[in-house]
Amino acid sequence: MAKYLILKAPPVGLGSLMVTTLCGKIYAQLTGRIPIVLWRQRCLYYESTSKETLENTFETYFEPLSDATIADVIGKQYTYYPACWNDQNILDDTLLQHNRAAHLSLPVEPEFSGSEADVLVISEYPGITSYLPALLNTYDRFRGLSELEVLSQHFQGQLELKPYLKQRVKDFQDTHFNDHISIGLRIRKTDFAALRAVPSDSMYINAVKSRMADLKQPAKLFLATDCAKTAVKFKRIYGDQICYTDCIRSETSTATHLCGGAKRTKGEQMLLDLYVLAGCDYFIGSDSNWIWLVTRILNDPLVNPDRNTYLSPTIGQKVWKRVELSSTALLKSVVHRSKTVTRSLLRSA
Repeated sequence: MAKYLILKAPPVGLGSLMVTTLCGKIYAQLTGRIPIVLWRQRCLYYESTSKETLENTFETYFEPLSDATIADVIGKQYTYYPACWNDQNILDDTLLQHNRAAHLSLPVEPEFSGSEADVLVISEYPGITSYLPALLNTYDRFRGLSELEVLSQHFQGQLELKPYLKQRVKDFQDTHFNDHISIGLRIRKTDFAALRAVPSDSMYINAVKSRMADLKQPAKLFLATDCAKTAVKFKRIYGDQICYTDCIRSETSTATHLCGGAKRTKGEQMLLDLYVLAGCDYFIGSDSNWIWLVTRILNDPLVNPDRNTYLSPTIGQKVWKRVELSSTALLKSVVHRSKTVTRSLLRSA
């Protein structure tokens, strides 16, 4: 009898949602379960007024992770874990507001107490920096592999955009990059800047100057930022050399995914930013889930790793080469590959 893994959306930003879903798919593959993604009421990008429909925000943006749907689960008298879930409430996220037993992050131990249930329900963000080392220590198929090798061999190509979003990415690239070399900048501020030290604008400007000096030829800059003031400032500095998408940006310390506006549209705008960024020839950025996605998941982390510049307010600027990493150092290495591979994937739609 088939066993399922249902991945419900935690109320987090799109990068965290993608990481959660990706980790869930890997776990499903490891444990022989069929993954089903449910991004419904708790998802910050969900737009629906009906609890009776089977609308799923994940499938607005991405192809399904499997041929199964929630209709294959409901009404089959399956057992659930956590046991508070059942056929009657699996489509309703309100249980997560008042029952802590419903909150479960991704387990990695094979003897996990819920592993014998027909349906395992995951509803929390696992945190890939702890999840990935646990995979290495738990499953035999990962024995002897470095973390980057696991990401390269098992995490690539697991999430596929819908064709209409692939086309938007391609159209933007063709319009703004043409045959130019492209340098992508990911500048995360808003809530990040309110909670932690982030690289200054001057660090990004100096990193661009350094990369341009190495290239010895003109390049087009692509800016992916959540901060409206940053977009204005960098446009003033670089003029027509820089481009960015037309999207919602925050004027305050509130993260864009918590700002007003059409939820579905915000998700589409963020995905356009993310995938255009992943398609750039070179990358400059600092810690966030987008760094994981751009340098390790949407691009192979073992190909052309010297194309990336990592910025930190404490260690400054560094171009990271191919290295073996410990789990504690994983976030401090940024690796990337050229846009040609990413663009070929986008054109395969």
